[in-house]
Amino acid sequence: MDNMSDAGSDFTIEDAEIEDEGPSVESIFQWKKNEAFEPAVQPFTGDNGLTMYFLNQIGDEASLLDIFQYFWDDPLMEEIVNQSNLYVSQIQNLRGKMHNWTELTIDELWQYFALNSLMGIVSKPTIKEYWSTHKLLVTPIFGQTMNRNRFEEITRGLHFANNENPDPTNRFWKLGNICENLLRKYALSVSVGEICCIDESLLKFKGRLSFKQYLPFKRSRFGIKFFWLSR
Repeated sequence: MDNMSDAGSDFTIEDAEIEDEGPSVESIFQWKKNEAFEPAVQPFTGDNGLTMYFLNQIGDEASLLDIFQYFWDDPLMEEIVNQSNLYVSQIQNLRGKMHNWTELTIDELWQYFALNSLMGIVSKPTIKEYWSTHKLLVTPIFGQTMNRNRFEEITRGLHFANNENPDPTNRFWKLGNICENLLRKYALSVSVGEICCIDESLLKFKGRLSFKQYLPFKRSRFGIKFFWLSR
C-alpha cells in the first residue's frame, strides 16, 4: 500500500506540473455549434518534382536506360548475380537440381530484365509463346536475345539473399538490400510536392506467404496489399 500511495502521489505531482505549463487547448479555442470551421492551412514551402541531387547525378541528356541504371546500378546487379549463383550452388548440393546451370553474369541479367519489361508491353498467354516461331505469334527479339530454357532457368535461380542467413525479425529479408537501396535513392531523387495522397492496391498472389491477404470484394481476392504515394 505504501508503494501504491507513493506512486499515486507521483502521478499527482506530474499532473500538477502539466497544468502549470500553460493554458489548455480548451481554454484557447472555444468550440461553437453550427458554425463553419476554417482550418489554418500552413503554406507549402518545399520543392516539387526531381531534386537537384538527382539531376546532377544523371545529367541533362540522360536516356530512359540511364535513369533505370541509376537506380539499378552495378553494385546492386552484382549482388543479385552473386546471390543467384550462390542459391543455385546450395540447391545443387542439397537437392541435386539444376546441374546444367552456368554462372549468371551481369550482362545476362540485364537481358533477362529487358525481356521481362518487354513482356509487359507485348502480352501473350504463356511464357512459351514468347519464343514461338509460328507466323501469327512470333516475336523474334526474344529468341535472338536468349533461349527459352535459359530464361526459365534464370527465373528459377533468381535470388536476392542468402538462405543460410535468415532474419526472422524481417519479413522482407528474402529481398536482401534491394528495397533499402531503392528507397534511399527514391528519397534523394524525388520531392513529392504539395498535392499527393496515399493509395492502396492488391497484387495478385496465391503462393505461401505469411502476410498474404484475402479480400473478397477485390477482383484478385488473394494477394499482397501494398500502399504507394501518388501525385
